[in-house]
Amino acid sequence: MFGELSETDKSYQNISEFLNYFDNIPFNHSVPVLVKIGKASRKISDRIIKKYQRVPWETIKDFANICDMDHELFSQTALLDLIKDELPRIEDLLEKIIAKELNEKNFSFKEYKSLSLGKSITYVNFKRINAHLLQLKISEIIYETLWQIS
Repeated sequence: MFGELSETDKSYQNISEFLNYFDNIPFNHSVPVLVKIGKASRKISDRIIKKYQRVPWETIKDFANICDMDHELFSQTALLDLIKDELPRIEDLLEKIIAKELNEKNFSFKEYKSLSLGKSITYVNFKRINAHLLQLKISEIIYETLWQIS
């Protein structure tokens, strides 16, 4: 889901380009994607929400309500700012959470591997999650080595 919006992020450098493209097609396409993200976030466990309080969970959940808003009143500038500024930060946080939870064996690595090798989930950047996971593993090895030396 984030992947679809990150393409919007790369395509438009300013609000005028975003608004003028085929009478707001990007705006109209972005709204349902944000709604999907909001609805999906409601399935996140309380344990994860409590553990990772830096993530703006309520804001993400509120994405689901965007469809209920009057699109004339909903600021297209605010939407572009959200896509360009907030979503990349949120996406990075979520990728780090997935890597940390996999590393702590709270998420099934078997399921993760199956999803990452499949073709059905195209909007998750598994390479970045794997890089975060590798960083965690390297940090653990360095910590253990230093601990043994001292």
